[in-house]
Amino acid sequence: DDYESVALFGDVSFRFAERWEVGGGVRYFQDDQDTYDGLSPTESDSFDSVDPRVFASFKVSDDVNIYASVGSGFRSGGFNRGPAPNYQPETLISYELGSKGIVADGRFSYEVAAFYSDYKDMLRRGLVFNPATGATDQLTSNIGKTEVKGLEVGLTWHPLRQLTLNTTATYLDSEVTEVKALGATNLPGDPVDYVPEFSYTLGGIYDFDWSASLPGYFRLDYS
Repeated sequence: DDYESVALFGDVSFRFAERWEVGGGVRYFQDDQDTYDGLSPTESDSFDSVDPRVFASFKVSDDVNIYASVGSGFRSGGFNRGPAPNYQPETLISYELGSKGIVADGRFSYEVAAFYSDYKDMLRRGLVFNPATGATDQLTSNIGKTEVKGLEVGLTWHPLRQLTLNTTATYLDSEVTEVKALGATNLPGDPVDYVPEFSYTLGGIYDFDWSASLPGYFRLDYS
């Protein structure tokens, strides 16, 4: 396999009325692919995309910020070995609304975000049985349309100068809304494969000094 990718991106923003900031950006991506397995003829394809985004933020105070963004995304298509058809690119539009801030004189900080992503031709990687060889082959296909709604929360607490505690949690509601692939293992209404409904982390770090010139820390994380 031979892949050659080129990307160019940039953002620009404008701040006005002291508390408001608006901006936008764009990303151009091109991906050229060649594949050869020693048996079948070489396959070649090229994928490219122009993906814009816009965003805005409002400073509630010096320590609290609210933001919103809308952007599109892209993932290249590619090749399947053997008789399986090749797969097309995956695209999405994502909306996000969130806030970040520091409260209680810096002892607490938080970040929270709600988002909605609308996928078209979402890619699914899996295994299919090949009766000719009696083994399984890897297959990537375009499921169709899916929706993912989510909420993310993160909290950090400094109960002591040396001690920092943190936690994050994510809830995802994913759904296949339209099936495109022939012989697909998904049906409309199914959750998206490999996407957990709920995940979280807990962590803590304690700073200390082994000596006057040798700092150290203990850290514990659970997810």
